[in-house]
Amino acid sequence: MRPLLILALFAAPLSAQVRISPGFAVGPAIPMGDLGSISSPMLGGNAWVLARIPGERYAVGLEFQYHQFKMDSVVVLGFDTTPSYMVAGPAWRGYGAMVRYEYDIKRPGLYAVGGAGLYFTRSTPAAEHPVQTPEDSHDFTVLAGLGYRMRELINLEIRVINVFTVNDSQRWLPITVGFRF
Repeated sequence: MRPLLILALFAAPLSAQVRISPGFAVGPAIPMGDLGSISSPMLGGNAWVLARIPGERYAVGLEFQYHQFKMDSVVVLGFDTTPSYMVAGPAWRGYGAMVRYEYDIKRPGLYAVGGAGLYFTRSTPAAEHPVQTPEDSHDFTVLAGLGYRMRELINLEIRVINVFTVNDSQRWLPITVGFRF
């Protein structure tokens, strides 16, 4: 029986076995925790490709993300006769790739989303603050959240992304609206 099933899988066209659906979304990302205390919400986005077996409640694929935050101004304290002054905070950029998993909670709309992968972050100092140097890191990240699919074309997602850095973790809440095909 098993060889017959394997033969049937290879004989059927791939489109009958798996539905491939790309998508993208953009929206504000709200920083939380330590990152939230020193930065403001900014725009971010993600793109993905999912594979779904027709009739199943789950889909698996790859997701690529980009987020950027502008850190708050920094006070540089002066010494003895030098006065203190303010400089613009550094820019924080991050992009990553991860495995994305979706599970339909209630068809056709509500679904759960999760994933894990690698995130690259770069903190670039402002031009007025030449003492700092850019900091790069590659860290493990996870995401979890909920989404709502409208008419299989438009989706709204609210997720929490957590990047595990060496000393702490950086967390933000992207709220995105996007399209899937």
